Amino acid sequence: MKTVLIFTTALIFVFFSACKEKQAPKKETPVQVVKTENTTPPKVEAEKTKDVKPVVKEKKNYFLVAGCFEYKSNADKLCQRLQKEGFSEAEVLNYFENLYLVVYEGYAQKTDALVALKNIQKEASKQKTWLYHAK
Repeated sequence: MKTVLIFTTALIFVFFSACKEKQAPKKETPVQVVKTENTTPPKVEAEKTKDVKPVVKEKKNYFLVAGCFEYKSNADKLCQRLQKEGFSEAEVLNYFENLYLVVYEGYAQKTDALVALKNIQKEASKQKTWLYHAK
């Protein structure tokens, strides 16, 4: 009885595995090549590659301070005087609630700011210049 059952199962398996659908081969569409007569070869311009680096403004955290004032009008007067002296980047910064710093210029790196501080302090009228680190 077991042999008949095994034999029947095997026949059913063979029968169903032989009945798989056959897939038709895919038809390829022919590609048409169009030939054009061109007597002169196309001009290929050599592109000039430039190493362009994006301009990244570094945040200035170190400032050379010329003075600190309670009234903004006084800070503005000193700032204008510094700009007339040739410090084009002189500006007024809000230091604390009602205190204003007048700075010669700002630097992103502390080492650059320290070098500039030493150079500016060589002048007799600018010996009290100090370095402010904004956080």
